[in-house]
Amino acid sequence: MGNPVRFAVHQEVGLIEVEHPPGSALSRAVRQGLLDVLERAAGDSAVRVIILTCVGRTLVASPDIHDLGSQDEPPLLAEVIEAFEQCTKPTVALLVEDVFGGMLELALGCHYRVARVGCTFEMPEVQFGLIPGSGGTQRLPRLIGVSAALKLIVLGQAVGCEQAHEWGLIDRILEGNAVKGAIEFARQVRDENGPLRRLGDVRPVVAPTDESSFANCAKQVEHRMRGQVAPVAAMKAIREATTRSFAEGLALEQAHIAQLRQGSQFEALSHLQAAERRAVIAHSATDEMPVPVRRVGVLGAGKMGVAIATCFADLGLEVLLVDQTLEVCEQALASVERNLASAGLASWGVRGTMRAGGTQLRVSTSFADLARSDLVIEAVYEDRELKRALFARLARVCSEDAILATNTSTVNVNVLAEAAGRPTRVVGMHFFSPAHRMRLVEVVRGQTTDPAVVATICALARRMGKLPVTVGARTGFVGNRMFHPYRREAYCLLEEGASPQQVDQALRNFGFPMGPFAVVDLVGLDVNARIRRSLGSEESQWDRGAVAERLLAAGRLGQKTGAGFYRYAPGSYHAEPDVEVETWAIQAARERGLTRRAISDQEIQERCLLALINAGATVLDEGIVPHGDYIDVIWAYGYGFPRHRGGPMFYADSLGLPHVVARLLALAELHGTHFEPAAGLVARAAGGEAFSASTCAS
Repeated sequence: MGNPVRFAVHQEVGLIEVEHPPGSALSRAVRQGLLDVLERAAGDSAVRVIILTCVGRTLVASPDIHDLGSQDEPPLLAEVIEAFEQCTKPTVALLVEDVFGGMLELALGCHYRVARVGCTFEMPEVQFGLIPGSGGTQRLPRLIGVSAALKLIVLGQAVGCEQAHEWGLIDRILEGNAVKGAIEFARQVRDENGPLRRLGDVRPVVAPTDESSFANCAKQVEHRMRGQVAPVAAMKAIREATTRSFAEGLALEQAHIAQLRQGSQFEALSHLQAAERRAVIAHSATDEMPVPVRRVGVLGAGKMGVAIATCFADLGLEVLLVDQTLEVCEQALASVERNLASAGLASWGVRGTMRAGGTQLRVSTSFADLARSDLVIEAVYEDRELKRALFARLARVCSEDAILATNTSTVNVNVLAEAAGRPTRVVGMHFFSPAHRMRLVEVVRGQTTDPAVVATICALARRMGKLPVTVGARTGFVGNRMFHPYRREAYCLLEEGASPQQVDQALRNFGFPMGPFAVVDLVGLDVNARIRRSLGSEESQWDRGAVAERLLAAGRLGQKTGAGFYRYAPGSYHAEPDVEVETWAIQAARERGLTRRAISDQEIQERCLLALINAGATVLDEGIVPHGDYIDVIWAYGYGFPRHRGGPMFYADSLGLPHVVARLLALAELHGTHFEPAAGLVARAAGGEAFSASTCAS
């Protein structure tokens, strides 16, 4: 590749264009090229104002952990930013689409910023265990104030043009030809000949509300990012911007960066990003071409069916939502409309034409209307025999080329493929609730599923902005197969003396957003019971579901009925402890001959997490996925495993597999054979191997 940075002069306006490279948008070649071209522009007497922009999709590549953490090779990005800021000619950053991290920091080094309509701005560094490392924590609050800077840097919020303009992040929103608009703006700046705005020369205006902004941000960090060190460091750096000189703030920013890069959380988050990339590459590296999908049928207009229909409608496809009664269908249509509106997609109505393609969302009570669908996805409740019957019926109605997909969370896809009588066209597409918001999709490959069908589903998921992970067709797949023993251990702890709130809090302290009892209440005890029964081979003396069965019999289904393992006030999702649950736990313990005792939070964490890890090892032994990276991605994005711990299998590696095996053996002696370590786990521990590709490569 030639010089990635180009330069041209347009009537006293010097245009610096970064050619969007195939790798890092902030590679050493780009950084050096920017310095060289800026020096040339600054020394050219014909140039009175300079524009920086990008040739290609955007001014920045998608964020990459190596961009965020490895800028040590000179010239440093900070040097490039300083050069633009100290340039004696006005510099204008032209932002054309999505601006992330380091390139937003580069734009902050320019004296002005303009953006094409539709542009979004984000500083995602905290997601990778870091903070902006090239002056972003110091320049941004100087430009937009403390409150807005906290939202962008600490909470990782993405903002659009209008909000960015209101904050003062950009000076003008451009319609039409962005380059032409930027040149016009640059000429206006040149003609005004005002003082250059260098953010390093100013101090943030500390408003009376800033302390409340810090306090509110800290609460959100505690709630959403519990245990993560990068958001805390980012808050410190922003506060330092308000109390220190610019030079002192930059030095402290670098000190924070150095400390974070040496920490385990950066390593874990680096692993998780690499694991996600490997999972995507694995299902992309195929010669199979996706088949066109224009018409999608969704069978079942319940909560999940509505969310799935929302995803397909957002793609502009023709979507048919089928259920038994017109009343349910009309309610579903209204729900899809609300979903789209809440996602900022209310510019078109679902009852009429959607987007430029003129596609529509329709509802029907007629099963036969699914006949024209290229893809039908079944989303009825979790009943194996019902799903079998529906797949047999779909095979009679739909064309032979139609793809028949299921959103089942536990039923073996091979069973449904057999019922349909066309096993090559049957596939699992397991969304996570709420489907229109959750990123993960388990793509379940049946024993004889056509590879082109898998490729088609993966391509559709990617178009939705989802993360598809291909797994094998065993009961429960990966996610629910592992959640079962994790949840089962929580039930054991409940009978042995812990309360639901103690178990949940201990696991929230580890980093989960919710504990297992809160999850069961959210999903519904009725749904959870069907899942437990689907995983029938696991239903043994160790399941300890007696309390859950009593709650179910009493009609306590969780949040939707106002009571489950917790109680909920009308209209509230706030969980309140219930002494009645403890009474039932005492009764269940008595029936099993157990003596209840005080249980420490450490024991709760160890037993639940080692049960989860051991289940992951079993999943690998069974060949459902090829390596631990898939499990880490599924659990981080589908089940809330704390990302800063890298996923359950990476976490096992960090503990040391010999230690994991030793603890499992000790727990097996104390609590039963369900803790006996999986064969593959024992073999890896003995051979000095690891679960994750990241750990193996290190």
